[in-house]
Amino acid sequence: MHTLFVTIGRVLLGLFFVVSALLKIKAGIDAGGVAGLAGYIGSRGLPQPQMLAYMVIAFELAAGILIVIGFLTTPVALLLAIYCLLTAGLFHNFWAVPTEQLQAQIAFFLKNVGLAGAFLVLAGEGIRVRLNA
Repeated sequence: MHTLFVTIGRVLLGLFFVVSALLKIKAGIDAGGVAGLAGYIGSRGLPQPQMLAYMVIAFELAAGILIVIGFLTTPVALLLAIYCLLTAGLFHNFWAVPTEQLQAQIAFFLKNVGLAGAFLVLAGEGIRVRLNA
């Protein structure tokens, strides 16, 4: 039963990023490119926002698929945990937004922190399994 729950959780976590990447691709197609995502990235002062937008989409899609299929789960889960914490701090910094955005940004921040926690649990499970093998 333990393995079943871990597998279901792993697939759900991976699908989160697969769907997120696909929605970013669809939004880019609908808008004629990744300008919206690149604009958001650029608004945070990050360099090369267009290139970073493509990298974000590729990373989310590839990492999500790897998590879903259970390949390289531990290192990918660790990368996704770091990614979630970075995006929480860089893009959902609720402490620096106008009052009307505060509630939404806190929710997004906590979502990313929670996802990071879930990926750390998933990575820890992979390490535990290998140590006990």
